[in-house]
Amino acid sequence: MIAKRLGGSIRVGAHKGDLRNIETGKYASNDTIDNFNRLMEIPDKYLDEMNVLRTFVMQMAENCHVDFTLKDGDDVQLGKYKGRVVSTPGHSKGSVCFYLEKENVLFSGDHIMKHITPNALVMLDDNHELPVRLSQKEYFDSIAKVEKLSPTTIYPAHGEIMSDLDAITKNYRNCFLERQHSIISILKSGTHSVYNLARKLFPDLNKDLLPLEIDLAVSEVFTHLQVLEQKSIVELKIEKTLQVSLS
Repeated sequence: MIAKRLGGSIRVGAHKGDLRNIETGKYASNDTIDNFNRLMEIPDKYLDEMNVLRTFVMQMAENCHVDFTLKDGDDVQLGKYKGRVVSTPGHSKGSVCFYLEKENVLFSGDHIMKHITPNALVMLDDNHELPVRLSQKEYFDSIAKVEKLSPTTIYPAHGEIMSDLDAITKNYRNCFLERQHSIISILKSGTHSVYNLARKLFPDLNKDLLPLEIDLAVSEVFTHLQVLEQKSIVELKIEKTLQVSLS
């Protein structure tokens, strides 16, 4: 909207990982998304609602052409301030923060927020049945990267300004470990689908926002399972759907 209103007076930049989403509104093809959701064993009645929701969300934002790409370490002029691009994949493939070294200020986007633990969303790939990239691992690698900068002030895309990065990231890691332990505990009862795990891990999903909440819950569980599989704690096996068990 801003780019269209200002016409050719501004240029839009983004990391190459998010180009497709910004320019087309899709981070993967509809077939890839639908196939992934079916592998997770999401019931058909919710799949239809999730497809409607996806179409609605796409209509809420206007796509725009990206004029140039940003990469880690690039210097950018932000008004009278000089910033540096910090690539922080995890919440999305192309998530970036902007660091003002002289002021020791970080603009964190959706990467760091105080009031919630940001979602490390699944990174679907049209060329693979299941995501190859490990969103949770990438997210916490990105957190460690920001911690090395030690910004005194953080401006997020949502919520209040932050100055207590260490306390916030400690809470993130604690929540991550608690959910990991909860998933392992659920799996002690036997094999589960990812959807079933998500409903057990998050039993109080908001009914008014159920399609969205199922999407986010399944994404979170799957990205945790990727880490647990890498540690040889769980086994993922595709039968008709993806089935999860303890190793």
